[in-house]
Amino acid sequence: MKSNFLTRRELEIRQMYVECVLTAKQIAYELGLAQETVKVHLKNIKRKMNAISGVDMSKKYYEENFWLIRKDTTPTQPQLTVVPKKKTGMLVSMTLNNQLKKTA
Repeated sequence: MKSNFLTRRELEIRQMYVECVLTAKQIAYELGLAQETVKVHLKNIKRKMNAISGVDMSKKYYEENFWLIRKDTTPTQPQLTVVPKKKTGMLVSMTLNNQLKKTA
């Protein structure tokens, strides 16, 4: 029976895919791996997280690791602040049009 726990490499690739918004090709280049190897890792990560797509994997990752705080700055463009559940020293703000802004 296969384990549902992510390996160190899978955790690293998941973080690069979700937080850094890198493609499989970019991750492969950064880690010195073949693109197909990264794609296999992403497939395994999705299976272990019971995710049906990369978007679903990202959603589950954020639900697992962050709290979303909504601030209505204007009626047409509410702002979400993504606050890490674990202290990482990073705060991510996301607007309705999916622009990310990271602050230290």
